[in-house]
Amino acid sequence: MSLLDAAVHLLGQAEGAMQCKDLVEQARAQGLWTPRRGGKTPDRTLYAAILRELTGKGEAARFRKAERGRFALRA
Repeated sequence: MSLLDAAVHLLGQAEGAMQCKDLVEQARAQGLWTPRRGGKTPDRTLYAAILRELTGKGEAARFRKAERGRFALRA
């Protein structure tokens, strides 16, 4: 599962918005995602990927920015 898909899964279970750092930690803990290259900042990579989806897909994006540094699923 990709880290973006893991984030969608985790946000679907969450009660509110989450930070990317927490999403990465939970994805690893639950075995949803494991890094392949040993990247040092997967939370920043996830943040950038979510922003790319938001700008590229607009209203069709799976995510929404709830507040600074926190994302939730689009309703």
